[in-house]
Amino acid sequence: MNKINITDATIDDFPGWLELAGEVEHLFGPMAREKSFQDHLKESISNKCCFCVRPKTAGNAMLRGAIAVSFDTNEICWLAVRSADRGQGLGKLLLAHALTRLDTSRDIRVQTFAPGVAEGRAARALYLHFGFSDCNLSDPTPAGIPTVIMKKVARHAE
Repeated sequence: MNKINITDATIDDFPGWLELAGEVEHLFGPMAREKSFQDHLKESISNKCCFCVRPKTAGNAMLRGAIAVSFDTNEICWLAVRSADRGQGLGKLLLAHALTRLDTSRDIRVQTFAPGVAEGRAARALYLHFGFSDCNLSDPTPAGIPTVIMKKVARHAE
């Protein structure tokens, strides 16, 4: 198996992010054509808050998977893997990489699917695997999908 590299996203990845966002809009609501999403994504890429897995073939703008974090709030803001690439461990690699960049001495949060959301089982299992637990219910996504805030408790130096 070829080694998969998680890299900082660059502005050249922007079209791939929009394609990936378009693929998951049925869960999260409109993004790809929304100016506010595009502006926030460009700013996050510029601030080195976005990481991605690119295709093996050069010249292909579509990303295999991507994750965005906020260093200010110490949270996972966005994680998606292309449907054709799911089940290959890319989400696990992306999350593991993001956790090396966030401050583990502070709680790390993520808003994800609530228990019982069939399309969210894999995401919930991923976060549970990495030590996140449900903290409190949150607002549904703009697409109406129930969500919850999960938290990974801070690791304190001993």
